[in-house]
Amino acid sequence: MTSFGRLLLAGTALAVAAATTACAPTRDNRGYVLNERIVQGIKPGTDTRDTVLVALGSPSATGTFEKNRWYYIGALTETAPYKRPDVLDQQVVAIAFTDRGVVSDIQRFTLADAMAIDPVDRETATRGREMNVLEQFMGNIGRFNAQSARGVGGN
Repeated sequence: MTSFGRLLLAGTALAVAAATTACAPTRDNRGYVLNERIVQGIKPGTDTRDTVLVALGSPSATGTFEKNRWYYIGALTETAPYKRPDVLDQQVVAIAFTDRGVVSDIQRFTLADAMAIDPVDRETATRGREMNVLEQFMGNIGRFNAQSARGVGGN
């Protein structure tokens, strides 16, 4: 085999390897990465907001309707090129506090607890109408004068 043939074979193998890895899905951890040992160390009735903040860091979200609830949310996703990520696993730790800031309850939720929602697809109507390019162009004729374009005038 000639050196050109070997070079062509190596280049082809490299191109096939690059194309194969470019199409491979990637896995990512998104959000809070749960450390089970640390979460198990948090005790209701003993720990406070401050100790939870030191142990787990800032929550991913706080309760909208229950101000004394913190959520730590993490997900393992797989993304194929040109597709939306698929959630393979999801872990949510919900920590409830009393009004005095002491941990009262710790709950865990997984992907099996998740509920699918169907967002409303309506649009809010706007006043007026959309103009096409020609209407926009014609509407701008005569709006500008030569003096304002050159900066002549009020100075």
